[in-house]
Amino acid sequence: MNEAFEAHLGAARELAKRQKWKLAIEQINGALRIDPTSKVAHLTHLAIIEQVPDLHVMEYGSGWLSRARKSGDALVFVYPDDPEAHEASARAYLLDKNWGAATEAAEAALKIDPNRPEAQRIIELAHSKVAKKISRMSKTKRFGRRSSPFR
Repeated sequence: MNEAFEAHLGAARELAKRQKWKLAIEQINGALRIDPTSKVAHLTHLAIIEQVPDLHVMEYGSGWLSRARKSGDALVFVYPDDPEAHEASARAYLLDKNWGAATEAAEAALKIDPNRPEAQRIIELAHSKVAKKISRMSKTKRFGRRSSPFR
């Protein structure tokens, strides 16, 4: 790898340790501009974004989520036979709360290598999120307008 790439990558990791999220993302984006197919840069990018608290309420969080999905998609495109790439894509979809896509990506990782506990964990997590959503929806229907005591 070239020195500039390594400098961006190292700076991104160091800034993430200090929870300087915006600066860390800027540095990892610099590394990705130098080598857009770098597996380590995309994985580091996703790892940093996964650490950001309250990502969904940050003013620039939606852009970061979009970039996380792009990193996951890029990894799968460049490394289609690598289960780690599919797991990374699944993690990006989890961040975006896209449970179905996360499950599909994790299942793709398991097709390549059935011994992937992280992929299995992602599937279980996505399924539990869907089950909770269905449960909330059924309670809303049951106690919806028709049975409201405030009519």
